[in-house]
Amino acid sequence: MQIALACVLTVIIELAWMMLFGFRSRLDVILVISTNVATNLTLNLLLMALPALRQAGWVILLELAVVAVEYGIYAKQKQRSIPLLAETALANLLSYGIGTLVFTLF
Repeated sequence: MQIALACVLTVIIELAWMMLFGFRSRLDVILVISTNVATNLTLNLLLMALPALRQAGWVILLELAVVAVEYGIYAKQKQRSIPLLAETALANLLSYGIGTLVFTLF
């Protein structure tokens, strides 16, 4: 249940963020949702399967890998750019921060 909630929270936060920066077409929305479901579930299932990866250093590396994958996917739809990379990284930082806060408090 916690994995599903984390995934839904991530999709809501990152979709809203990316929509602020122009990802508004039907294809864009589908792309952001499907990309985030895939990367979020992959990361969280990996962390469940391999608890040793929950150490801060590994989590940071895995989150950076998620940013790279998401940026690569978004760059195929949009033009590659530093702003797109920054938007992707900030979306992930925002969802990670809010998710950490939510799951720590509740």
